[in-house]
Order: sequence, then structure tokens, then C-alpha cells
Amino acid sequence: MLNIADPDAPTVAEIAACIARHLDYRGRVIPIDAPGDSPLIGRTPWSVPRPFVLDCRAARGLGYSPATTYAEAVGAFCDWLVKDAANGDWQQRYPVLAAYPWNHFDYEAEAAFFRNHGARGVRRS
Repeated sequence: MLNIADPDAPTVAEIAACIARHLDYRGRVIPIDAPGDSPLIGRTPWSVPRPFVLDCRAARGLGYSPATTYAEAVGAFCDWLVKDAANGDWQQRYPVLAAYPWNHFDYEAEAAFFRNHGARGVRRS
């Protein structure tokens, strides 16, 4: 038994760009170097201390071939999720995601972060 993963390894910013493009979102995605007093600002379910990539060479050696890429597949999932979101409380529908130890949608904290830190919290690329 082998694990498999997306054939590409999109960053959180690339994931956001794919989703934004599909949903026709025209805002900006702002990379954040959150100061120690705001460790949850900018955090996502995909946030990890360091980047990592799964090696699928053994699976490919046994004949595994990816059916699609993340960018190609995410649109259908976004459509399903937007439709499903109208069916009730997300925390009841997705208890594993709701069990994370932080609020995924703390927009007040994010707004306060930008009021308090402004451009100082934005990573310069």
C-alpha cells in the first residue's frame, strides 16, 4: 500500500490563486509574516512549519498515473462546496475541520491585524 498525492505541489498561495480564479475573485491574496502576537493570522488547514512534498516515485513505478492536477480538479470541488455550503452549518457538516484548534474564519481578528500592523505584517517578495 502506498500513499499518493497531487502530481504537483502547489503552495498555499497557488491553491488560493486557483480557487480565486475559478470563483472569479478579484481581490488580493496577501502573504503574511504574522508577528508572535498573531500566530493564527494567515493560517490555513494546509499550514505546516516547513514545506514538504510527498514522493510518489514508488507508486508511479507500480503503474500509478495521476488523473488530473490540482488546478484542473479544484474547480469542480469548489462548485460542489459552494452548493453544499447552502445546506446548513459547516461545523456540523465538516466536524473534522471544525475540530481544528483555531477559528478558520476569524475575519475580525484579520481586520484587527491589518489595522494594528498594516504593511509591517505583509511579507515583501
